Amino acid sequence: SSFVVLAFIFSIIDSFHVFAAGPVHATSRIEGVLVVDVSKSMLTSDPFKISNEAMKMFVDMSSLKGDKIGVIAYANDVVSKKPLVKIQSEQDKIAIKDFIDLQDKHPNTDISVGVTEAIKSLDNSHETDYFPLIVLLADGNNELDKTKSKTNKQADDELAQGMADAKTKGYPIYVIGLNADGKLNKTILETIATSTAGKYFETSTANDLPGILSEIFAAH
Repeated sequence: SSFVVLAFIFSIIDSFHVFAAGPVHATSRIEGVLVVDVSKSMLTSDPFKISNEAMKMFVDMSSLKGDKIGVIAYANDVVSKKPLVKIQSEQDKIAIKDFIDLQDKHPNTDISVGVTEAIKSLDNSHETDYFPLIVLLADGNNELDKTKSKTNKQADDELAQGMADAKTKGYPIYVIGLNADGKLNKTILETIATSTAGKYFETSTANDLPGILSEIFAAH
């Protein structure tokens, strides 16, 4: 009878181990919107396309078991976007990386439109059991299209509203500042990160990217 009792106890322990191991193999739960400045100022602030490398590395590091990734490219306006895709195959990753490589450079910059569009993208796709986040890759320098009516104050107000919305909704913004030409607007980029419970990074070399992206993934 003692053997039966022991067998029963071991069966309970065994089933507990199976249960406890479940979350280790569970579907990953990151919703990451990659937002990249594709204005012509990036030709000097990011001449070696570190921003593209960072985004593609983020895609490579994501799980094949359901991480969601979207991409938004902005200059004066949103010039291209890929809604959040649930990653379930290497082909899904390749499609996103191909989209990243297709982006051209455009005149003028308005960082507020990139942030606002990223928030909309998460609003449209967010699922309650996922961890939403935004990764912004930029030099932080605004240069609005002077032929349009939007003023610098309106752009600043829109960005402030975007930061407030991101904080309220729990969308941390991780910022990677590109500074190859030393003209980075660090102040605004740091503010975007800290005000949304994200984190600010700065780089002009691809060597930093694995560490930066690992830190972002580790936070989620």
